[in-house]
Amino acid sequence: MKQEIKESIRNEYVHGYLNEAGQRIMPTIDDLIKKYNVPASSTYRASSQEGWKQQKKSSLISSGKDWMKQRT
Repeated sequence: MKQEIKESIRNEYVHGYLNEAGQRIMPTIDDLIKKYNVPASSTYRASSQEGWKQQKKSSLISSGKDWMKQRT
């Protein structure tokens, strides 16, 4: 898998993306494997080795804190 594609998948998995209605979509790794037509084994290996799941949790916690700051 090309580095550029792997980074796009990681970024979409960790941070999500905005759809046409402006809603944040948080795709699964399986969704992204289908979207980018990449091998599942390579994608899961990269995810595991690079800690994408923990990065996603940290990103969600951080964005939740930012959202709460905006509301107060």
